Amino acid sequence: MGLFDLFRFSSVNHFPDSYAVDREVLYRLFRPMLEQQLELNKTVVLAMHFPAEFFVAQDLLAQWGIEYTVITRALDRQWFQDNKNADTRRPFMALSELLIDTEFPRDQPWHTSLALMMLDRHPRGTKDEAVSQFADRFPGRAEVGYFLSFEDDVVKRTIDNRMLDLLIQMGANDHGLIASAMLSKQIKKVLKRKSESFCSIDRPADSIAQWYDLNEV
Repeated sequence: MGLFDLFRFSSVNHFPDSYAVDREVLYRLFRPMLEQQLELNKTVVLAMHFPAEFFVAQDLLAQWGIEYTVITRALDRQWFQDNKNADTRRPFMALSELLIDTEFPRDQPWHTSLALMMLDRHPRGTKDEAVSQFADRFPGRAEVGYFLSFEDDVVKRTIDNRMLDLLIQMGANDHGLIASAMLSKQIKKVLKRKSESFCSIDRPADSIAQWYDLNEV
């Protein structure tokens, strides 16, 4: 461990997952949250594990009139040099696989705080852990939040319907998101327990539903 590691002024805040009753509601409620983060002069990265969700998010940003920059390669020192002064009014979009192996340059901090907004969770929990490690390595303040819906495959396959009904009674409806650390912990716990039912070698998929078809034993 070098001196930079000992004295780096970085910290990460992991927010409880935010849930909507379905994807249509989620996207509608997500837009003002995204716009708010952009107004706060943060580096906003909108990331997804699966291409299908990535393309949906691209279409949504186009409909909302929000210009964005797509990350098309794994981040490296040259990428950071090219983008350290990027326009914070434009979010970055990326598949999570391009973030996971990132090694931030240790001789220079990033110029703004990071808001990493994830629009899906991965059935294999280690994929989300890798995203968290990416934020932990960020050379500055970082925030990570997941935005999901009760109709998402990961949620439906891990959470009892009675718990979802309870959350709806607690305020999850067409007009608001509900943040639930309890639900987030439950999903992580179940995915960890179910890991033995997945293939040892991850078979790539375009969507979460396809991933389950290819990887669940």
